Amino acid sequence: MSSDTYAAAGSERAGTLKRAEQRADQVASDFENLLAVFVGGRIASSAAEAAVVEGGEPQAAAPPDAVVPIVKALLSHVMQHGGNYTLLDSGIMERRAACFHKRFPNVVTPQVMAAIMSMPQEVEAQCFSRLAPGKPYPLRSELVSYLTYPAKHLVTGKTGIMFPANDVEGEVDASNTFVGQFIDHDLTRGAVNLFEPIFRDADPDSLPDNLASPTLDLDSVYGGREDPADRSKRIVVPIDEASGKFELRPIEQGGQTIGYDVPRTCTGAALIGDARNDENQIVLQVHILLMRLHNAFADRTPEGERPFDWARKRTIEHWQAFVRHHYLPAVCRQDYIDQILPKLRKTGAAGPIHQPEADGKLRMPHEFGIGFRFGHSQIRNRYRMNTNADFPLFNSVSDGRDDLRGGKPLDADRVIDWSVFVTQKSMAIDTKISEVAFDLPQSAEPDDVKLVGNLAFRNLQRSVDVDLCAGEDLWALYDARYTGVTEYGPGEIEAERPELFRFDQARFRTPLWYYLLREAELAQIADEQAGCGGLRGRLGPLGSLLVGEVILNAICYADVSIFGTALWEQDDAGDYTFAKLVAIAEEKEVSSAPS
Repeated sequence: MSSDTYAAAGSERAGTLKRAEQRADQVASDFENLLAVFVGGRIASSAAEAAVVEGGEPQAAAPPDAVVPIVKALLSHVMQHGGNYTLLDSGIMERRAACFHKRFPNVVTPQVMAAIMSMPQEVEAQCFSRLAPGKPYPLRSELVSYLTYPAKHLVTGKTGIMFPANDVEGEVDASNTFVGQFIDHDLTRGAVNLFEPIFRDADPDSLPDNLASPTLDLDSVYGGREDPADRSKRIVVPIDEASGKFELRPIEQGGQTIGYDVPRTCTGAALIGDARNDENQIVLQVHILLMRLHNAFADRTPEGERPFDWARKRTIEHWQAFVRHHYLPAVCRQDYIDQILPKLRKTGAAGPIHQPEADGKLRMPHEFGIGFRFGHSQIRNRYRMNTNADFPLFNSVSDGRDDLRGGKPLDADRVIDWSVFVTQKSMAIDTKISEVAFDLPQSAEPDDVKLVGNLAFRNLQRSVDVDLCAGEDLWALYDARYTGVTEYGPGEIEAERPELFRFDQARFRTPLWYYLLREAELAQIADEQAGCGGLRGRLGPLGSLLVGEVILNAICYADVSIFGTALWEQDDAGDYTFAKLVAIAEEKEVSSAPS
């Protein structure tokens, strides 16, 4: 590879493996007490040996029945959210296993090492799926550089074509960006949670249940889809038992309560159902909004009802109705949503592409996991939070005191006044990504690959990590079942450097994530040329179908679902707008929706 090629594309693989080894070594250093729970001793390590000891006496190797708990605890401890992509990378997992074995040979035996390699694939098979399997698209490093280079290139003098020169705003308000991020977290669970011991059922050797169900059930708020009364099967979120309300911390200014934060540990960690919702202070406040909505309903619990259960059901129903009637039309084209609706709950060729599999389980498609990152194109560099203050989303050269990164208590300056916040627009869904997304601070990077802050690059890398298909492959699948799925050829996708999209001189193929962004851009151009109306900056045909199928199914198959009820129909009265949810949560209005 030439020296002027984007360095991360050329050397990142070796760097990623080295960082995985360093991360595993760091985890091993912090892991003695946790391992002791399973092997009944503490870990002593030296250059000569590593052994499990108790009172200075060597202990036997970990017994076979300790293998699964050890592996789950190791993998849980090493990972942070989003880490399922590196869990599925065999090279990274080999480095981790070898490092653990080197440090703790009596505990991380060959049997444990084999389990470290195999268990992630077993979990993936249980929780995830592929709509177009067997069509992996290996990216060329030159293509990655061409798309994502974040500065003027040494030779060409150009930035990557995704760098945001002449980026434009869309027509939907800025709340949609973070509503989308919240939905993503509600539908998917990060790798750390797939192995947490709290999620195992009565059989400790069974695979963990994916408590982040692929349904829109607010498990990221409530902590799991099981019966909320069964405390052994959900994350414990601080709730007042008598009132059924979430505990929140008031934020005062001038002697008045102007907002709320979530309960936190002494280190600032949020005590919420999904820690990912504290990675920035905007998605955190979407989370808090839903907690307050729940509390408002709990205050109005009918006689004879259990406050927590009744409020939870009402909150989920209102959220589903908002997503169905307002969020989806803001990001998807309605004519494609209308094609999906009659296919819901049907199977085989009569149903949507995304549907429950042969075992009856609805799984989360990797194509959606990558494609739904279209929201990265909607990010603004700065946000006005209220009438008094605006902040950069992230400032990678600071410690976070002057930006909106999470993991710290919410203060008065950063409390969102939603009536002010929604006057800002999301950036259009297109192939341009805001500058802030090319240089994320480490706290905003979602796994242990911490030194690559280029979000566009990370999205392409993750597509390779999970053997994702190309955009053209997914287009062919949807074109066979739906009408009007516009096909875009090489000349439309990329006229200037089409050779970069041909791996080993094969046919032209486009990374799925980039394809969906480019499709949205081309569809908007076609709308403008045809004099069509509609919202600027929505997804194109394929993106609308992919996102629409997964989210509508996420409502249909939820345990609490508005599918088939009056709430599923059109929201002509405006009972489920974002503004209405805010008004109910802030107790300025009472819901008029049917119980």
